[in-house]
Amino acid sequence: MKLLADKNFLSLLMGRLTTNAGDSIYYITTTWLAAEITNDPFYVGLTSAVILIPKGLQFLWGPLVDRWNIKPVLILTQLIQAALILLIPILYYMDALTIYNLLPIVFIAAIVAELGYPVQLKALPAMIPKNKLLQGNSLLAIANQTADIVLNAVSGILLAILGIVTLYLVDSIIFTLAALLFSLIKLKKSPIETVKVEKLNLKNYVLEMKLGLKVVFNSMIWVFLIANVFVNFCLGLMYAILPIYANSLGGEEKYGYILTAISIGMVLGSLISTKLTKVPIGLFISSSFIVAFILWGIAPYMGFYIFLSLFTLCFIPIGSANIILGSVMQSVVPLTIIGRTNSVMSSFGAITMPIGSLVGGLLVRYFESSLVLSWAAMGFLVVGLTWLFNKRLRNLPNSETISYKDFNIPKELIEL
Repeated sequence: MKLLADKNFLSLLMGRLTTNAGDSIYYITTTWLAAEITNDPFYVGLTSAVILIPKGLQFLWGPLVDRWNIKPVLILTQLIQAALILLIPILYYMDALTIYNLLPIVFIAAIVAELGYPVQLKALPAMIPKNKLLQGNSLLAIANQTADIVLNAVSGILLAILGIVTLYLVDSIIFTLAALLFSLIKLKKSPIETVKVEKLNLKNYVLEMKLGLKVVFNSMIWVFLIANVFVNFCLGLMYAILPIYANSLGGEEKYGYILTAISIGMVLGSLISTKLTKVPIGLFISSSFIVAFILWGIAPYMGFYIFLSLFTLCFIPIGSANIILGSVMQSVVPLTIIGRTNSVMSSFGAITMPIGSLVGGLLVRYFESSLVLSWAAMGFLVVGLTWLFNKRLRNLPNSETISYKDFNIPKELIEL
C-alpha cells in the first residue's frame, strides 16, 4: 500500500498502535491491581468506572481539540501518561500505594488518553490527501483492533510472568516510545494556520448541543440511544466483574483469554458486516441481540473453553450490529448535524458504562461472579425485544435503501 510508504502516516500509525497497546496493558493491569490491593469487588468496579468516566466527557473536548496544534499535543499526552503510570510502581516501592491514591492517578491518565485519540484522528487530513482518508482510517482501526487482540491475550500472561509492578514500568516505556514515534511526524503547517476556526462561544456551543438533542429525541434515533445506553451499561458491568470471575477460575491468564475472546468476536463481526448490506436491518438487529443474550447468559455456567467459545460467538453479531448501526447513522443523519448528533449519542452511551461498573462491583459483593456476569446479558435482551416488538423498527429496510424518512427525522432539520 502506497500510504504505508508515507513516513508521516507510518509514524502516526505506529504511534497509534503503540499507545493503544499501552492503554490495553494499563486498563487490564489496573483493574487487576485494584482487586489485589483491596480484595473488594466494589473497588474493582469503582476503578473500572473511574477509567471509563472520561469517555462520557468526549463532547467537552471537541472545541478544544479543534484549536490545538497536533504534534505537541500528540507528544505531550504520551509523556504525561508515561509519567503518571510510573508513579504507581514508585508508590508501590515506597509501600505507600493505596486505592485512594491509585484512583486519582488513573482518572487523570484516562482523561489524558481521551484527549490524545481525537488529536490522532485530526492529524490524518493534515498529512494525507482526501482520497486516502478512507484507507487511512481503516488502517488506524485495524491497528486498534490488532492491539486489543494481541494485548488482551498477552497482558494476563505478562501479569503472571512479570508481576504488576514490572508491567507498569514496561507500560511507562511503551508510552514514551509512542511519544518518540509521534515526534517523527512532520507537518508543513499547523491546522490552526490553514483552517479558519471560529472563536469558542459558550452560547453557540450550548445551542448546537440542544440541536443535537432535538434531532435524537424528535425522531426514531432515540432507539439507537437506548441501545447505546443498555449495551454500554452491560459492558461496564461485565468489565468490572471479569477480574473477579477470572480469578475464581485460576488467575491472570484466564482474564487475558476472556478479553481476547471478546476482541476476536468483535473483529469477526466487523468483517462479516460488510456482507450484510442486503439484510433487513430491523430483523438483523433484533435477532442479533437476542442471540447474544442467550449465548452470554449461559456461558458462565459452562466449562472454561466452552465459555470462551460462547463469548466469542456472542460478540460476533454484536460486532456486526455495531458497524451496521454506525453506518445507518451516517446514512440517515445529514452531515451538517451528524457531529452534534453523534456527540449526544456517544456521551449518553459512555456515561452508562462507568455506572455499570459501579453496579457490577456492588453486586459481586453479595452474589457469585458467574451469576452477576450472566445477569449482565439482560441489557442485550432489552434491546433485542425493543426492536422486535416495535413494528416500525422491525420492518426497517437494508442499509442500502434506508433513508431519514424511515427514522422520522424532521424535514426542517434535514435542510439545515
